[in-house]
Amino acid sequence: MFDHVMLNVSSRTNSMKFYTPVLEVLGIKVLYDQDAYTAYGTESPHFWLRESTSTDVTRKAHLAFLAESRHLVDEFYQAALAAGGKSNARRAPNSTAGTAVMTTPTLYHHGKRNQYKTKCNVAR
Repeated sequence: MFDHVMLNVSSRTNSMKFYTPVLEVLGIKVLYDQDAYTAYGTESPHFWLRESTSTDVTRKAHLAFLAESRHLVDEFYQAALAAGGKSNARRAPNSTAGTAVMTTPTLYHHGKRNQYKTKCNVAR
């Protein structure tokens, strides 16, 4: 549905210290890094960071990244904690339309209360 998402961040360098190792778990890498912009993706950029003023920084965004396995969901979670993310410590599988949805607890980063999680749909 979306072509890309952009977050305005107060420090692109500090933000990359979080996003780069966490997204690499899912096979997402830096595809563009110039001027005030960094873009992540697999073959084309879909997740952008833009260095911005403190009044324009993205706050309270909620993003969920898709993982191909439960193992990657867990690995994403551990990488995010290691990179400075904070967990809300809620983890529970839900079920929707014939799939079990496994998600990480919601992770918070940047002090802006932006939320990140991974999701894996497992056929039942």
